[in-house]
Amino acid sequence: MLEHIEITGEGGIIRLKWEWDNPEIESVDIRYRKKGYEGTSEFHLGILRNPQQKYAYAERKMSGERGLYSFLLIIHLVSGDVKEKWIDDIAIGGKIRVSWNLRQEKKGYKITFPKCEAEIPANAVSAKYEKIKMKLGYPVNQETQLLVLESIDDQKFELCIEKPYDKIIKLERC
Repeated sequence: MLEHIEITGEGGIIRLKWEWDNPEIESVDIRYRKKGYEGTSEFHLGILRNPQQKYAYAERKMSGERGLYSFLLIIHLVSGDVKEKWIDDIAIGGKIRVSWNLRQEKKGYKITFPKCEAEIPANAVSAKYEKIKMKLGYPVNQETQLLVLESIDDQKFELCIEKPYDKIIKLERC
């Protein structure tokens, strides 16, 4: 039920397109939320199925949305039953660009983020060194500074973005 769904969020507009693949569907309500949040917001309500149309469309102007979003389609059937379908981890609003730097200090290495277009959620960034990988565990923004208290080969040290955040965040070493 509603298997062929396309969701895009670029150019200032969030668009949904789906195929009316079941004649038992009467209408669809759409709600959405940003990843990491509990409640949902109204996207579009009461989209009635038109038997003359194979596809349905819903769109909304963006109002600052950026990141990974989940969409909830509430499907109302002719019988009166209601079904829900979640679509998770949809990238909305374009890539968030983040650059990071590693430089030697007196007591180790300092990691800074000179360019960070938006705050990165906790556990989205991991540090890797040789065979060790560790999630940072807290949000990252332009003011974030980390200190590595060990002697390391800075060429073997890297930061990476965890899935599914790699869909929305571009991380570069500067």
